[in-house]
Amino acid sequence: MNDVLGSTLAVLLLAAISPFAAAQTPANPPAAVPVATAPVQHFILVAKFERPLSSSKLKAGDSLTARTVKPATLPDGTHLPKGSHLVARIIAVRTGQPGQDSTLLAFRFESALAKGHPDIPIHGEVVAIGPELSRELGLGTSVLGRGGIAGYSGVDPKASLGATDEGDETGIPPGSTLKGVTLGVHKEDSVTAVLESSRKDITLTQDTVVRIELK
Repeated sequence: MNDVLGSTLAVLLLAAISPFAAAQTPANPPAAVPVATAPVQHFILVAKFERPLSSSKLKAGDSLTARTVKPATLPDGTHLPKGSHLVARIIAVRTGQPGQDSTLLAFRFESALAKGHPDIPIHGEVVAIGPELSRELGLGTSVLGRGGIAGYSGVDPKASLGATDEGDETGIPPGSTLKGVTLGVHKEDSVTAVLESSRKDITLTQDTVVRIELK
C-alpha cells in the first residue's frame, strides 16, 4: 500500500514540475544580433601658407599662418568657410651644418580664425605637406628618429602619417613631398609637426599645401 502511494505521489510531483522546466528552456534560443558600428569620421583641414617662410629666419615662439582652401567642419560642429585663417606656433628651429646635425623646423597648429568665431582652438596632426598637384611625385616621406635639441626630444620613427596607398583629395600624398624634406611628429606631442632636411634651410612657399587631421 505504501509503495503504491509513494509511486502515485512521485508521478504527480513530476507532472507538476515538467511544465515549469519546459517553460524555462526555450527550444530555439534567439540568435545574436550584430551591433552596428558607426564609421569613423575624420575631420580634415587643408590650407596653404599665406607667405613664404624660411627656417633660417624663424625662431621658437614665432607664429605662421595658413589659409584654408576648402570649407571644413570641426569636431564640435563649427563650420569653417574656405579662406579661414589657421595659426601655428614655431616650437623649435635648428640650422644644420655640413656633416653635422640636420636642419629642423617644428611647429604646431593651435587655432583657427573665421567670421563669427575669432579664436577657435584646434588640435590636429599634420599628415601631409608638399607643393600643390604633387601626386605625380609619388608617396611622401616620413622621418627617422634623431637626436634632440634644447627642449626638443626628437621625432617619433613609428608615427603614422596616414594611409600610404593613395593621395588625398588635394593631390598631396601622406608625408612630405617637399624636395629634400621629411615629415615626422614630436615624440612627446603628436600634434607638433617636425620637418627635417640635410639642407641648410627649409623653405615653405605660398604654394605649399598642408593637410591637418584634427583629433
